[in-house]
Amino acid sequence: MNDTLKIVEEVPLVSVITLAYNHESYIRDCLEGILMQKTSFKFELIIHDDASTDGTAEIIREYVAKYPDIIKPIYQSENQYSKGVPIGRTFLYPRVKGKYIAECEGDDYWIDPFKLQKQVDLLELDSEIAMVHTDVNVLYQESGIVSKCYNRRKKLLNSKSAIEKIAIKNILNGQYFVKTATVLFRKDLHDEYVQPSIYKYIQNNFPMGDTPLWVYLAYKKKIAYLDEVTAVYRRNSGSVSNPKSKQNKLYFDLKSSELRKYCIDVYNVYDMDFREKNNRIYEKRLFNYLCFSPNYQYKYSVSPFMEKKIELIRHVACIRSLLKYCCGMKISFLNAAQLIYHKYLLK
Repeated sequence: MNDTLKIVEEVPLVSVITLAYNHESYIRDCLEGILMQKTSFKFELIIHDDASTDGTAEIIREYVAKYPDIIKPIYQSENQYSKGVPIGRTFLYPRVKGKYIAECEGDDYWIDPFKLQKQVDLLELDSEIAMVHTDVNVLYQESGIVSKCYNRRKKLLNSKSAIEKIAIKNILNGQYFVKTATVLFRKDLHDEYVQPSIYKYIQNNFPMGDTPLWVYLAYKKKIAYLDEVTAVYRRNSGSVSNPKSKQNKLYFDLKSSELRKYCIDVYNVYDMDFREKNNRIYEKRLFNYLCFSPNYQYKYSVSPFMEKKIELIRHVACIRSLLKYCCGMKISFLNAAQLIYHKYLLK
């Protein structure tokens, strides 16, 4: 009987998920912020190093030696992200033992030692709460500038403590902001979310993995927000959400609009003003991205006017390609002009 009780007590109530890749300069802050948590319950840290080429894995091993009962490492010999492997679904979430899940990327870190305890207390108190999150400080890595109390400073909808049903449109349009490093959510709801019928499509079509989860949780239950800072989000240029190149930035913006259209349909968002506004934004972003990548196969219908503009973009792109080909083959300008005329302008 005593042995059974001991086994139950050792099961962690919270599982913390950390993704690390070439975070040698940051990973100590991340690990220290997690390990300093003061809780009345057991928690585990499942950390995945995706074949880092710097000293990240060695630092993780150093901490594993000190905290073997807490840290559960996964080391890759080959980079899985570059292979398109869904790291969370494949390696991390199947190992989760906790009733609740927290996430902290390897370059972010927690600064409140009672973060987990405060959040667990709320979730244990009210079964209708799907997730608890907080305000965040944003550290702009290149400049070293820290934007404190981001939500409060931006005067977002979640700028004061509350427990409520959140309108999906407010998450999609950025008026209600959720930063991953601040969250704690229910594992059972996450298990529902990652069922193949929902999760696989999202993983294959959208580069922003967190926002669809926040929308799902808001759809299912209430969200609790604490108006206090518990974490620091490190903003680096060149990340998926903050790309350096103009084309990648346009692509991310377009995918954000596509995600909104997807969620509007799946979760039956009936706000017509929001739908129409997003349609206008989607068409604008689609046009901008097609100027860089005219062969992009878009999934959502557009207005007849936009269809004509897209057709023109693609014709111009084809003509440019043909001219480049003709120049390479040393075809005369007259012959090239005739070829373009018969191929495109007689349609």
